[in-house]
Amino acid sequence: MKGICFSPEKADEATAWPRTASTSVLELVGMPVPSVYSAALSEFVFAAGVEADGARTRPDVMYLSTTDYVQHKHAPARAGAQRLLPR
Repeated sequence: MKGICFSPEKADEATAWPRTASTSVLELVGMPVPSVYSAALSEFVFAAGVEADGARTRPDVMYLSTTDYVQHKHAPARAGAQRLLPR
């Protein structure tokens, strides 16, 4: 099975999927490299997943791995945790 694999921590070293081979992942997602100790890492992963899902060659399987940083930093009812939850 062919796939796209990269770490959001090293997204500046990765090129984007086949439809935009000359574009960096950062350009495609429109976000800077996130810190592993931030909610931005999970947001980056989801944004990359949305872009991959809309690619000309759509993946058969998609696995997105996020961090649990927010859950360790904020209690469930706190604003920091609520910002990450879908509405």
